[in-house]
Amino acid sequence: MLKALKILLLIVVVALVPRLSLADQTWPAFDQAKFQAAQAAGKSIVVHSFATWCTTCKAQAPTLGEVARDPKFADVVFFELDIDRDPKAVEALKFTAQAQFKIYKGAKEIAWEVGMVDRDSIYKVLGQAL
Repeated sequence: MLKALKILLLIVVVALVPRLSLADQTWPAFDQAKFQAAQAAGKSIVVHSFATWCTTCKAQAPTLGEVARDPKFADVVFFELDIDRDPKAVEALKFTAQAQFKIYKGAKEIAWEVGMVDRDSIYKVLGQAL
């Protein structure tokens, strides 16, 4: 009985723990219409591809939350692209992996990088959007 209760408790805990959404949902989910509107407006845009099972993505999350709150990035439009939930966008934007950043100035892709986890490297790459 005790073993069954422990298993039930574990199932409940796992069910209540939310799936990874990077940066505590401070980056909105990718939206094609909003992405295209930001491109048309000539905005700086960063799209980050992630997967809920990706350990690198999980390691990036605290810095992504920090970036989202950093005033110097206030004019940058950020999106999270879940590679498992939006394969059409992954294909359209030509993402090749999770934990990848693509940076756009308007409609032009100006930079991309994959797999960084340390704060300084992430800030350096995302700084290209400024």
